[in-house]
Amino acid sequence: MKNKIAPKIIALLFLSLLLWSTSSFPLAMDQKLSVRVISFSNSKKTILVNRGLKDGLVVGDHAEFFITTVVVARGVVVKASPSRSIWSIYRLVNPQEIENDKVVNLKILIPVKLTEAPAKDLEEIKQRKKQLKQRLGNEIILKFNKGLNEATDTRDENNQGAAKSFDIGYEFHLMRAAEFLQKVTVDLYYSFGRNYYDAGLINVQAEEKSFLFGLNYYLYNNPSVLEDFMIYLGSSYRMGSALLGASTLSQKYLYSISSLPIIHTGIKYRFDLSESYYTFLKVGVAFMGVLSYEPTTVTKEEVVPSSVEGKIHSNQFKLALGISVMF
Repeated sequence: MKNKIAPKIIALLFLSLLLWSTSSFPLAMDQKLSVRVISFSNSKKTILVNRGLKDGLVVGDHAEFFITTVVVARGVVVKASPSRSIWSIYRLVNPQEIENDKVVNLKILIPVKLTEAPAKDLEEIKQRKKQLKQRLGNEIILKFNKGLNEATDTRDENNQGAAKSFDIGYEFHLMRAAEFLQKVTVDLYYSFGRNYYDAGLINVQAEEKSFLFGLNYYLYNNPSVLEDFMIYLGSSYRMGSALLGASTLSQKYLYSISSLPIIHTGIKYRFDLSESYYTFLKVGVAFMGVLSYEPTTVTKEEVVPSSVEGKIHSNQFKLALGISVMF
């Protein structure tokens, strides 16, 4: 029995030691740490830095901020998260050294008795922190679309299936042009894929290439937000061409494609790689899902056999999953 218990005790002790060695502990007196200033209030009496609980900083810690031998300020932690901390500055020596993205050092000090930080400064830092969670940039999007219903006739067993396509596009945030348009974007996509249609007497397969022009309105959060969800509604216009064919046809025939209006709703969540992973990458990566309704008209551009209709109409629902990179 003892021989069976001993390995379990050793494993438990090893696990405890592993957890102890990888956990964060409060910083000791006179211990130093490099931090980056993320934001600050107008008075510079409240600052936000990129170090927090996981770095050993806890609410109530006092520290002196310095650059080499130059003292910048002294302050106390008033709020802390795993990767952030808000400091109330009670001694401001060199305010000109407090700038966004500036790296300074801090040294833990003996606590001193203080009054509470001004509520105005804390509110201001909250607003600045919210602003920092947004980034203007260029957004490139890649999506895979899958039809949720088919546009074929079940009486013909050939060329059955739902639409599949890939989109690659660019989304422009109109807040870059005017502040009152901060929730509005326009986008342009190039789409290529395959669809199937009921062409009258037979089903046909269509190899499609098209462009989509869209307008979006973001209901929840601005389109430039980081580390949060975005929900939007929009409408698009699609135009392009398709080659329609079937095993019973001697060749493929050229058709034009038009879809108006495409109605869609989507959701995104964007990660900030510059904060979460690699600090030298000023990139935001978003994962997205889009549900759309697409009424489409496919019209012949050349003479076609009598077994194939010259104009085909379909109404399809599509689900798209995608990824976007904002830089």
